Amino acid sequence: MGIDLVESWASDNSLPLAHSKTALLRLGPRNSSHPYTIGGSLIDSVDSVRDLGLLIEPNLKFTRHINRAVALALLRSKQLLKSFKSNSPQFYIFLFKTYVLPLVEYCSVVYSPPPSSKLAHKLETPLRFFSRKILQRCNTPYCSYSDRLSQLDLFSMRHRRLKAQLLLLYNLIIGASYFPSLETHVRLSSSSRRPMSLICLNPNCSNFFSTVIPIWNALTINVPHFLCPSEFKSLLVNNIARF
Repeated sequence: MGIDLVESWASDNSLPLAHSKTALLRLGPRNSSHPYTIGGSLIDSVDSVRDLGLLIEPNLKFTRHINRAVALALLRSKQLLKSFKSNSPQFYIFLFKTYVLPLVEYCSVVYSPPPSSKLAHKLETPLRFFSRKILQRCNTPYCSYSDRLSQLDLFSMRHRRLKAQLLLLYNLIIGASYFPSLETHVRLSSSSRRPMSLICLNPNCSNFFSTVIPIWNALTINVPHFLCPSEFKSLLVNNIARF
């Protein structure tokens, strides 16, 4: 068993595993209830685990992580509004981008929910709240969330997540980022008319590639050559709606 090999290696190198700091997360509803041990001690099962800053749940929907990130972002937004007074919207935008955005954007390509889901709408909450408050404070009239974004030259969280996903896919295709066995998930089309078109090799699977590739193909359908990084970023800026 894999965990026995890790335990043996750790013991041989005088790096014993800490039983109290080890947890067992069972992924999927059909996962067996087989017990696992370290040094004869049973590993406790948990319903979520924090790994590299992400709260991971058995269903891999990241509901707890998103709820926690949104709660922290709202708290940070209120703290900023309480701590600073200004008539400059740009000053508040700088604060938001510096202290709030990282809370809700960290690893967004991993947990990104469907655009129409409740979790996606929830992720918009901090920006909705902050943009409304700063325009009210600066006595600037507005009529809607999209109008506030336009006036403040901001992009919605949904827009930013989609852009991040497309940039990640681009980096995977050109080899700037690594994904194991990428060739089993996606390949470039051989069409000379559409040199950036991608073919999803597992279209019936609900995963990153099956979700993002159709959007990629829609954006690059009229591109005459494979774009360099700066050209691809410009394509995203000019063709993805602000909201």
